[in-house]
Amino acid sequence: MEVLQRYRKNPIIKPSERIKWMGKATFNCGVVKEGKKAHMLFRAVAEYEQYISVIGHAESEDFVNFEIDEKPAIVPEHQWERFGCEDPRITKIGNKFYITYVALQSSAKKPATRATALAITKDFEKFEKIGYITPKTSNNKDVVLFPKKFANNFAILHRPHNWNSYETQRKNGKFYTLLADENIELEWEFEEPKKIPKKPSIWFAFSKDLKNWHNVALVLEPTLEWENEKVGAGAPPIKTKEGWLLLYHGVGKEKGKRRYCAGAALLDKKEPWQLIAKLNEPILEPKEWYETKGDVANVVFPTGAFVHKKKLYVYYGAADKYCCLATCELRELLEKFENL
Repeated sequence: MEVLQRYRKNPIIKPSERIKWMGKATFNCGVVKEGKKAHMLFRAVAEYEQYISVIGHAESEDFVNFEIDEKPAIVPEHQWERFGCEDPRITKIGNKFYITYVALQSSAKKPATRATALAITKDFEKFEKIGYITPKTSNNKDVVLFPKKFANNFAILHRPHNWNSYETQRKNGKFYTLLADENIELEWEFEEPKKIPKKPSIWFAFSKDLKNWHNVALVLEPTLEWENEKVGAGAPPIKTKEGWLLLYHGVGKEKGKRRYCAGAALLDKKEPWQLIAKLNEPILEPKEWYETKGDVANVVFPTGAFVHKKKLYVYYGAADKYCCLATCELRELLEKFENL
């Protein structure tokens, strides 16, 4: 059912030995449209031995051809991110751009608890790093912000990997979650949820300060064969007449091989923690060479999207190696929900 049409000259950004900090991989790009220009932040890897990611910046006036800055925009500077800055997403709220990214304080090659950090900029030249924003009880990636506030609250979608029925349990009348890689058990810090999913899922939260979260709620869990291992938020939600359009990734297996595909869901406009519907089939799945062969095979990982002249532009990481683009008419995608 693939709705999205790949750009015929994909990949739009690929590794370059000429630029040392992006010599081996360039992928998982957050993109935002500002006026007649698009800003991109993408994950880049210079070498495989340590595999420490940085985040590069690029600009485009046609949303296809991007000019890359000579130096990376966000690099490890602090203890809590010393092993890499990964997978940026960009949301504009007011006159500021909020960038969520995975910050590693242990090697990317070793299993460990992951946390998401925040940086803020007005011009993509100077970045104010806020530090970790995800709850201490969560192994948390794929954090995106809604591009508006609700009753002066930031609205957040996130994917706490360990908030599942296998790593969450009740003891002595209290809820506890397990950070399995560190073998640490922590008391649940929010209201007890109505449901704990079996597998890693997408959750919602409000926050006044992007540090303390409340009204945590389960939004979307893996229920379909193509996403039956886990799901995670992709690009920041896009407001439409029908509801908030959420592009996300789902992980499943086909013929014994693990695959990352792109999916689409609609959330309620006024109560964005309420799922209206999600499409039964992926809107993009790994098929082309740049999606099936790379550092991690069979990966389509959407991380940036916007609408321009009624057309939806979706930017995605391919095979943990390249930045790519796919598009469709927004109406064409939204019509798929009408037929559910």
